[in-house]
Amino acid sequence: MAPYGKNLIKNPNATDRLDHWDVRGIWEVESPPAGVSDLSNIVEISGNTCFVTSNEWSEKSQLLDLDAIGFKQHKLDKKSVSVYVCDWFSSRTDSGSKYKVSVELLNSEQSVIQKMEFQTEMSEENGGKWQKFEHTFRNIKDGLRYILFTHGGQDTKSWAGWYGSKMAGATVRVCK
Repeated sequence: MAPYGKNLIKNPNATDRLDHWDVRGIWEVESPPAGVSDLSNIVEISGNTCFVTSNEWSEKSQLLDLDAIGFKQHKLDKKSVSVYVCDWFSSRTDSGSKYKVSVELLNSEQSVIQKMEFQTEMSEENGGKWQKFEHTFRNIKDGLRYILFTHGGQDTKSWAGWYGSKMAGATVRVCK
């Protein structure tokens, strides 16, 4: 049975280190996150662990194969589905950071049907607080077969160590 409404991202909160992610750049896992507020107050996130970037641009992604996950092609084409995505991100109070998320809805040839990107630069003055990015794709054309979720970041001071963007709670849900 197709997992409508369930999070399709594997290891969204770094509980399994970097397993299930295609990683480019320098990443670390922090538990608990350093220089930011506690994640345990965010009901959508289980645990107090996050991914963190360093002083070079780093990205990680998951390509979700909807057929392999259990969605039937003919049902995706007949029904009007939406795709909900969200991600939590933060920067430290002693270093700003850059953050970017990109989500692509792809057909069977992995050509883009719809795409969205969000990016921001956070200063240390506004750091330490978790922010939520969320978006819902609606009116998806026939042919949705894959979803590519990519997020990344880096610090703005080029400091050695783990002063870049922090991320947790990546979510992708296909909804009826």
